[in-house]
Amino acid sequence: MSVGAAMALTLAASACSSSPSPKPTPLSSGQPHLFWGNDRGTTVGGANLDGSASTQNFIVGANRSCGVAVQGKYVFWANEGGTTIGRANLDGSGVNQSSISGADNPCGVAVDGSHIYWANPGAWMGANGTTIGRANLDGSGANQSFISGAKAPCGVAAG
Repeated sequence: MSVGAAMALTLAASACSSSPSPKPTPLSSGQPHLFWGNDRGTTVGGANLDGSASTQNFIVGANRSCGVAVQGKYVFWANEGGTTIGRANLDGSGVNQSSISGADNPCGVAVDGSHIYWANPGAWMGANGTTIGRANLDGSGANQSFISGAKAPCGVAAG
Protein backbone atom coordinates (compact mmCIF):
# COMPACT_ATOMS: atom_id res chain seq x y z
CA MET A 1 0.00 0.00 0.00
CA SER A 2 2.39 2.74 1.17
CA VAL A 3 6.03 3.17 2.01
CA GLY A 4 7.90 5.07 4.61
CA ALA A 5 11.32 6.30 5.55
CA ALA A 6 12.34 8.66 8.34
CA MET A 7 9.42 10.96 9.12
CA ALA A 8 7.44 9.43 6.27
CA LEU A 9 3.77 10.15 6.01
CA THR A 10 1.31 7.52 5.01
CA LEU A 11 -2.27 8.19 4.12
CA ALA A 12 -4.62 5.80 5.82
CA ALA A 13 -7.69 5.48 3.68
CA SER A 14 -9.48 3.43 6.31
CA ALA A 15 -11.79 4.75 8.97
CA CYS A 16 -10.86 4.48 12.65
CA SER A 17 -13.24 3.69 15.45
CA SER A 18 -13.08 5.27 18.86
CA SER A 19 -10.68 3.71 21.33
CA PRO A 20 -11.56 2.67 24.87
CA SER A 21 -8.02 3.47 26.02
CA PRO A 22 -7.22 7.13 26.70
CA LYS A 23 -5.04 9.02 24.24
CA PRO A 24 -3.50 12.49 24.57
CA THR A 25 -5.49 13.62 21.52
CA PRO A 26 -7.99 11.08 20.19
CA LEU A 27 -8.60 10.98 16.46
CA SER A 28 -12.13 11.35 15.13
CA SER A 29 -13.87 8.08 14.45
CA GLY A 30 -15.47 7.33 11.12
CA GLN A 31 -13.00 9.18 8.89
CA PRO A 32 -9.63 8.50 7.25
CA HIS A 33 -6.43 9.45 9.07
CA LEU A 34 -2.80 10.30 8.45
CA PHE A 35 -0.02 8.50 10.35
CA TRP A 36 3.75 9.13 10.51
CA GLY A 37 6.81 7.71 12.25
CA ASN A 38 8.82 9.93 14.60
CA ASP A 39 12.28 8.55 13.79
CA ARG A 40 14.04 10.56 16.49
CA GLY A 41 11.63 9.53 19.20
CA THR A 42 9.50 6.77 20.63
CA THR A 43 6.13 7.46 19.05
CA VAL A 44 3.95 7.19 15.98
CA GLY A 45 1.97 10.33 15.25
CA GLY A 46 -1.51 10.64 13.86
CA ALA A 47 -4.07 13.23 12.75
CA ASN A 48 -7.36 13.58 10.97
CA LEU A 49 -6.94 14.30 7.26
CA ASP A 50 -8.00 17.91 7.79
CA GLY A 51 -5.03 18.31 10.17
CA SER A 52 -7.15 18.44 13.30
CA ALA A 53 -6.51 16.32 16.39
CA SER A 54 -2.81 16.07 15.51
CA THR A 55 -0.84 14.15 18.12
CA GLN A 56 2.77 13.01 18.22
CA ASN A 57 1.74 10.35 20.77
CA PHE A 58 -0.88 8.33 18.90
CA ILE A 59 1.21 5.22 19.63
CA VAL A 60 3.89 5.31 22.32
CA GLY A 61 6.76 2.97 23.12
CA ALA A 62 8.25 2.69 19.63
CA ASN A 63 12.01 2.63 19.08
CA ARG A 64 12.72 5.26 16.39
CA SER A 65 9.61 4.48 14.31
CA CYS A 66 10.60 4.63 10.67
CA GLY A 67 8.00 4.17 8.01
CA VAL A 68 4.31 3.56 8.53
CA ALA A 69 1.81 1.59 6.47
CA VAL A 70 -1.86 0.73 6.84
CA GLN A 71 -3.69 -2.41 5.78
CA GLY A 72 -7.28 -3.16 6.68
CA LYS A 73 -7.77 -2.46 10.38
CA TYR A 74 -4.06 -2.24 11.30
CA VAL A 75 -1.25 0.30 11.26
CA PHE A 76 2.34 -1.04 11.04
CA TRP A 77 5.72 0.65 11.67
CA ALA A 78 9.39 -0.31 11.72
CA ASN A 79 11.27 0.12 15.01
CA GLU A 80 14.50 1.27 13.36
CA GLY A 81 16.32 1.58 16.68
CA GLY A 82 15.90 -2.14 17.29
CA THR A 83 14.90 -5.38 15.67
CA THR A 84 11.10 -5.32 15.47
CA ILE A 85 8.06 -4.32 13.44
CA GLY A 86 5.15 -2.91 15.45
CA ARG A 87 1.43 -3.27 14.83
CA ALA A 88 -1.70 -1.71 16.34
CA ASN A 89 -5.37 -1.35 15.56
CA LEU A 90 -6.25 1.80 13.61
CA ASP A 91 -7.79 3.28 16.75
CA GLY A 92 -4.43 2.98 18.56
CA SER A 93 -5.43 0.03 20.73
CA GLY A 94 -3.79 -3.37 20.76
CA VAL A 95 -0.25 -2.02 20.40
CA ASN A 96 2.36 -4.76 19.87
CA GLN A 97 5.86 -3.30 19.47
CA SER A 98 7.21 -6.78 18.62
CA SER A 99 4.62 -8.08 16.18
CA ILE A 100 7.61 -9.26 14.11
CA SER A 101 11.07 -9.71 15.61
CA GLY A 102 14.54 -10.47 14.31
CA ALA A 103 14.82 -7.58 11.83
CA ASP A 104 18.11 -5.69 11.36
CA ASN A 105 17.36 -2.05 12.24
CA PRO A 106 14.28 -2.11 9.98
CA CYS A 107 13.55 0.98 7.93
CA GLY A 108 10.32 1.40 6.04
CA VAL A 109 7.35 -0.91 5.75
CA ALA A 110 4.89 -1.73 2.98
CA VAL A 111 1.83 -3.94 2.96
CA ASP A 112 -0.36 -5.70 0.45
CA GLY A 113 -3.46 -7.79 1.05
CA SER A 114 -1.52 -10.70 2.56
CA HIS A 115 1.96 -9.61 3.67
CA ILE A 116 4.05 -6.92 5.29
CA TYR A 117 7.52 -6.11 3.88
CA TRP A 118 10.42 -4.17 5.42
CA ALA A 119 13.99 -3.19 4.62
CA ASN A 120 16.86 -4.52 6.80
CA PRO A 121 19.59 -1.87 6.30
CA GLY A 122 21.67 -2.90 9.32
CA ALA A 123 23.25 -0.70 11.96
CA TRP A 124 22.92 3.05 11.41
CA MET A 125 26.62 3.81 11.25
CA GLY A 126 28.13 1.65 8.53
CA ALA A 127 24.81 0.17 7.44
CA ASN A 128 25.63 -3.11 5.77
CA GLY A 129 22.30 -4.93 5.69
CA THR A 130 21.38 -6.64 2.46
CA THR A 131 17.85 -7.99 2.84
CA ILE A 132 14.14 -7.28 2.53
CA GLY A 133 11.96 -9.12 5.03
CA ARG A 134 8.41 -10.42 4.63
CA ALA A 135 5.78 -11.87 6.98
CA ASN A 136 2.08 -12.56 7.07
CA LEU A 137 0.00 -9.62 8.32
CA ASP A 138 -0.49 -11.39 11.67
CA GLY A 139 3.31 -11.51 12.10
CA SER A 140 3.64 -15.22 11.44
CA GLY A 141 5.95 -16.72 8.83
CA ALA A 142 8.60 -13.99 9.13
CA ASN A 143 11.44 -14.37 6.62
CA GLN A 144 14.20 -11.82 7.23
CA SER A 145 15.90 -12.74 3.93
CA PHE A 146 12.89 -12.85 1.62
CA ILE A 147 15.03 -10.87 -0.86
CA SER A 148 18.80 -10.66 -0.49
CA GLY A 149 21.59 -8.75 -2.22
CA ALA A 150 20.34 -5.22 -1.52
CA LYS A 151 22.84 -2.55 -0.43
CA ALA A 152 21.70 -1.04 2.91
CA PRO A 153 18.06 -0.86 1.74
CA CYS A 154 15.80 1.84 3.12
CA GLY A 155 12.13 2.02 2.30
CA VAL A 156 10.01 -0.46 0.40
CA ALA A 157 6.83 -0.26 -1.68
CA ALA A 158 4.30 -2.91 -2.65
CA GLY A 159 1.83 -2.42 -5.42
